[in-house]
Amino acid sequence: MRCIRTLTVLFVMLLVSSMTLYSQTATTEVNGTVTDQSGSVVSGAAVKLINQGTQIQDEATTNSTGYFVFTNVRPGSYILRVTATGFKTAATPAFQVQVNSPVSQEVKLAVGQVSETVEVQATAPLIEASTTELGTAIDERTVQELPLNGRNFTQLLTLTPGITPVSTSQNKNVGCCEGNVGLPGSGFDDGSFHGQQNRSKLYYYDGIINTNVRGPAYVVIPNVDLIQEFKIVGHDAKAEFGGAAGGIVNVVSKPGGNSFHASAFEFLRNDYFDARDSFSDSTCTPARGGCNKPGDVPKAAAPYRQNQFGAVITGPIIKHRTFFAFGYDGWRYSKADGNLSYVPTLAELNGDFTQLGPNGTHLSFYHNIYNPYSTRATGVAPSITFVRDQFRCDAAGNPLPLVAGQLYQFTPGTAAPAGSVACNKIPQALI
Repeated sequence: MRCIRTLTVLFVMLLVSSMTLYSQTATTEVNGTVTDQSGSVVSGAAVKLINQGTQIQDEATTNSTGYFVFTNVRPGSYILRVTATGFKTAATPAFQVQVNSPVSQEVKLAVGQVSETVEVQATAPLIEASTTELGTAIDERTVQELPLNGRNFTQLLTLTPGITPVSTSQNKNVGCCEGNVGLPGSGFDDGSFHGQQNRSKLYYYDGIINTNVRGPAYVVIPNVDLIQEFKIVGHDAKAEFGGAAGGIVNVVSKPGGNSFHASAFEFLRNDYFDARDSFSDSTCTPARGGCNKPGDVPKAAAPYRQNQFGAVITGPIIKHRTFFAFGYDGWRYSKADGNLSYVPTLAELNGDFTQLGPNGTHLSFYHNIYNPYSTRATGVAPSITFVRDQFRCDAAGNPLPLVAGQLYQFTPGTAAPAGSVACNKIPQALI
């Protein structure tokens, strides 16, 4: 009875916690046919698929038509080794497997002893019949050798035919548009796929959706030193992809291998190396009565610090079995920035707001303001009402709150003339 109750509880929990599962979109398949020298198919042949980086082997057996297939194959370099009774062992040269790109190999066996090994040149079909996808794979070498502003891989999307560049370069602030977070001054390419809107695409990272629905853009930007490759798939995608009319950007990270590999980087920008900003780094101060006068000494450039750094290390935990890949991206950013903000005029500090309207045209919305401390009852019961005195636009009769009066000393004074509200901004104030 207790066992039945436990199973029932587990079944209910399984139903309650159900969620959408996504297929392994970061892998592909390797298939092919084994034949003899006359072209006849060889059934029952043992086929091994060996990863050159990890030496991990997968095994398959050809069926009655000589066909074999390996599924869920990660991108990388592989060889095929085929053995069959009455034939020499055949080994193919290394070939590359790319994400979401099925590989077909035709292997021919020569008559002889199994102990004999010959290297055969496997041939790929002229027409890829395993998939109808249209796409381009960008390999590790391309990612590493082409320049990337801000180390952002999306700038390589335009290497694919059918993609129109739509640049959403980051502005001077830390955050940018559409929820994308990038380095100030760096480039983020939000391209349009095959004429669709530039938002009609999805990003995948190692088989997991990495898409910000606001953009959509990526949620987590991959470390470019940790990218093994990525593939841009056109709108004619297979069933495992959905939710995007434009295309798919499928990124695969490095899996690690039997050898240790490491890299590190550091990009530095600061006010010492950067040129002076002619707008924010003025050559004098307003207190001196003007700028660019004879004898003016240039002011020091505004403080600016930007460090983009990181490292990647991959290698074995247990050789030929377990591997790891670790990457870190760091970014430190500090700079002075300016902004426009209105400050009270001298008349407003004394309670006089007549310059705001109605003839000043500085207010688009008017509303009466009443003194809460003047509340009093009027009328005779049961028709008693409460009234308050309205604040005046001029200073006459308006009480100045004690707390506000103490805060006035911390308010920047403005150099704007009397009655001129449009010019009382902090950059024009004497601070």
